[in-house]
Amino acid sequence: GMAANIVIVFENIVILAKK
Repeated sequence: GMAANIVIVFENIVILAKK
């Protein structure tokens, strides 16, 4: 659902921030 998508988006932001 929407909550799962938010988690995925948040994880992508974290991954980008680590670069």
